Amino acid sequence: WSHYNRAQQDEKAQFAVLLKALCCTIEEPPRTVGRPRLPLADMMFACAYKVYTGFSSRRFTGDLRDMSEREFIKNTPHFNSVSNYLANDELTPLFVDLITVSSRPLTGVERGDFIADSTGFSTCCSVRWFNKKYGREMDNREWVKAHVMCGVVTKIVTAVEISGWEAGDSPYFGPLVEQT
Repeated sequence: WSHYNRAQQDEKAQFAVLLKALCCTIEEPPRTVGRPRLPLADMMFACAYKVYTGFSSRRFTGDLRDMSEREFIKNTPHFNSVSNYLANDELTPLFVDLITVSSRPLTGVERGDFIADSTGFSTCCSVRWFNKKYGREMDNREWVKAHVMCGVVTKIVTAVEISGWEAGDSPYFGPLVEQT
């Protein structure tokens, strides 16, 4: 229990250190005309750390300030900026790449046994459709599906693909195996 307790107490701090190291690998895109952009590595760090903490954007501002004071990021971005970056579909390949890169140190531990699975995440949007079974309109939350490949020994995610809720799992199996 002592090892478990220590790991739980240090998890958030260690996550920040590992995330910073991962985000340092992100190349800054060339600057175009217009307003200066926030550093991409800092914003990727802020987005991932926000999701990790599970706080709302406003409540997360204190954590961002702490990360800025500890020099994990250069400046404290406004919480709306973090939300805008999270909503940017162009960042999805960067996040997927960070997941893949984070799994590489454990390649020597895994014995080559991997498992594919998927899970759903609800969104804040609702969808309405006509349900033939019940003969009426139905409301439900819209959700997205994450198809993952993970190691059996370490449980590390080696590859991930995001799809809509209606997507089947089998078309994603081949690409997940290929990426792994």
